[in-house]
Amino acid sequence: MKSTKDDIEISLADSLLTVAEVSKILRCSERTIRRFIWSGKLTAVQTGRCYRFRRQDLAEFVRSSLTSSPARLRRVTN
Repeated sequence: MKSTKDDIEISLADSLLTVAEVSKILRCSERTIRRFIWSGKLTAVQTGRCYRFRRQDLAEFVRSSLTSSPARLRRVTN
């Protein structure tokens, strides 16, 4: 069966996440997610007044946000 434009659009829509879904995944408020968008830290697709997120963009955001513990915060055991 040949793939049609409608099939591609439905497939793409199924793979996009909403602000609410992303806030649950990241365990932060929807307002914080919107701040990440406005600051340019998180890539989103805007359709009208709604934002949608590709899973790979969310994964990249998480990867780029990883930090290591600074030496001064590590416990020193003697």
